Amino acid sequence: MLVGRMLGKLVGFSYLDESTNWVNASDFSKNASNILVGFGALLGGIPDMRIERAVASFAGGVFVFGLVITVCFLIGVFCALTKVIKQSKNAQTNKNIMFLLVLLLVSTGVLFFMAPYGVAEYYSVRYLILPVQSGFILLGMFIESLNEKLIVRKVGTLLLFTSIVCMDLYSDYFLSAVDNNVLKYDEALGLIETTDANLVYFWDDGKELLYIEKLLRVIDDTRVYKCISKGNELESFGDYNYYDDSKDYSGATVIVTPKNSSVVPDVIINQYKDMGEIGDYKFYYCKSNPVDLKSITE
Repeated sequence: MLVGRMLGKLVGFSYLDESTNWVNASDFSKNASNILVGFGALLGGIPDMRIERAVASFAGGVFVFGLVITVCFLIGVFCALTKVIKQSKNAQTNKNIMFLLVLLLVSTGVLFFMAPYGVAEYYSVRYLILPVQSGFILLGMFIESLNEKLIVRKVGTLLLFTSIVCMDLYSDYFLSAVDNNVLKYDEALGLIETTDANLVYFWDDGKELLYIEKLLRVIDDTRVYKCISKGNELESFGDYNYYDDSKDYSGATVIVTPKNSSVVPDVIINQYKDMGEIGDYKFYYCKSNPVDLKSITE
């Protein structure tokens, strides 16, 4: 990693983890609990933060299958750890299990002491993908080590298999039932394309426009999209940094805000023409670029 960073610096790379901090004493317990709960959330056994699901509802009942997967996962990891400890006393440690355990424990342990983006109310469970992958292999090795005649192996494997199938079917159903056009991205893009603007700002005060901005920057590679949240915070998400200093661009621009929002300073928005509304979004057009992102963010 150090060699990679040094080589990267030579060619001018910047790194997202330069903003990573050590977890301080006041946030340590919260960060640790986020990680422990994160395993359950990632495996579908616990509803994610700020999501409410009634136990007796269809969407709530699906978490039973995720809970089975989570419990099996934890049992497999615990048994693998116990087995390695016992074997180490006789110097007969299974190197494959040891490797997977080290991968799981170290990649999880690092997150106990570091906060990639700060200790927030919402924890990004994607940080746990690597340890979960290791854990699933350990779970498979644990099941294989059990005697085939044991009832617990037969019942446990059946429960696990059924849960994985049901979770997969539910995710397919969810994708087919949910209309992603609730974001109105195609209508929004259609309106933006009626202008000569090559720079589009999505400006809000609470990351309300985060998803449509990230979606449009993927769909439309003919324009540069910038997300300004919390009134003055530029969000780059580790991808392109074109016009982070917006003085570099002097052409026409579009500003998109949440409907009924007055987050954009008057000295800027008064230079824009109202283009109307689509869904929950309000659109403004200006033939120039009166936005100074560098001044705002500093």
